[in-house]
Order: sequence, then structure tokens, then C-alpha cells
Amino acid sequence: MGYDSSLIEMLMPKILETIYSISISGGMVTLDEVSKRLGVPTSFLEDVLKLAREKGLVSSDSLNLTDSGREFILRYRQAFIHDKLIHGRHG
Repeated sequence: MGYDSSLIEMLMPKILETIYSISISGGMVTLDEVSKRLGVPTSFLEDVLKLAREKGLVSSDSLNLTDSGREFILRYRQAFIHDKLIHGRHG
């Protein structure tokens, strides 16, 4: 991979959340669309998606989340809300 693996791990939830948000709103999920929404290069997204596919979070033939990917996002959202409301953490 061309990018730092810790950066990829840190930003993966945001990228998967963006893919999820585009898909549930009926939009077409493309690398260009995700790149535009997040302001990251498509080459970075390709590295993130490679890892996400290896983890079984994104389907191998499209930019669709797998069942595991959707579960990952729901757990991420729950943790985010918990941290914000219970602990007052930001970011």
C-alpha cells in the first residue's frame, strides 16, 4: 500500500460511512463521488478499499458494503454517539 496503514485504519470508518450514506440516499457510489465528498485522492481510497475488501467489509466487485460492513458502520455510529453524549468527546 502506498499510504501509511495507521492513516488508512483511522479514516476507514469515515470512508465506509460515506459509502453507506451515498448508497442509502439512492446515489451512485463511485470512487470519484467518495473522493469529492471527503476531499481525499482516489489513490488513497483504492488503498482503503483494498483493506476493507480483505476484511470483508466491502464487496469484491463493487463499492457496496457487505453485511459485515454495514454492521461495522452501525457499531461505529453507536460508539460515536456514546462518546459524544456520555463522555462529551469531540472528533
